[in-house]
Amino acid sequence: MRTSESSTIFTTPTLSLIPISMSLIDTKTIYNEELGLFEMTATLTLPAITVTRSKKDKSDFKYEIQRAFTDVVEQVIEGEL
Repeated sequence: MRTSESSTIFTTPTLSLIPISMSLIDTKTIYNEELGLFEMTATLTLPAITVTRSKKDKSDFKYEIQRAFTDVVEQVIEGEL
């Protein structure tokens, strides 16, 4: 990315779902004056997440586990942003 020397950096405050003063998502927004565009970089830092699913057929687990993790991450991001 090419940015001009006059780029402006905005920081977005975030709320935490963890009861300590730690944010799960850190964001940095830069305005590129040459392009006239904003660019946001977001870093998601998660604690360990465990999901459990029960299936009769072992081959069904791949989709179920992927979906379970996706659901958890979506909820965390929605709560943070």
